[in-house]
Amino acid sequence: MVYGVGIDIEDHNRFKKHLENGDSTKLPIYTERELQNYSQYNSHLCYALSFSCKESVFKAFGQDWGEECMWNDIELLFSDVPEMQTARIVLNGRAKSIVKEMGIKHPLYFKYQIDSSKIIFQSVLICEKN
Repeated sequence: MVYGVGIDIEDHNRFKKHLENGDSTKLPIYTERELQNYSQYNSHLCYALSFSCKESVFKAFGQDWGEECMWNDIELLFSDVPEMQTARIVLNGRAKSIVKEMGIKHPLYFKYQIDSSKIIFQSVLICEKN
């Protein structure tokens, strides 16, 4: 049974501007683990994908950030330098609790698409029980 679906579309070029200005590493939405992971890629796409991931998961939970979950409760980590095709979502804090309470399967199902200017990130939360 589907618990929730979230889709987020972002212009990834705005993240490129932040990264060029040195702003992305100062944003509190990224965890230390994400910042360390993204430093291996030297790409604004990591930051844009992470932001879009967090937004889509919030939407799938049916809430805005800060209602119950915080930005740092959701991490997107890559494991294939330099391709960024293999990623996993790590849940912490309240997001992890919600998944457990609601019987949502983890790891979460997600996919993303990158084109010349946009990112589309989709996440689906599936309940293990009816």
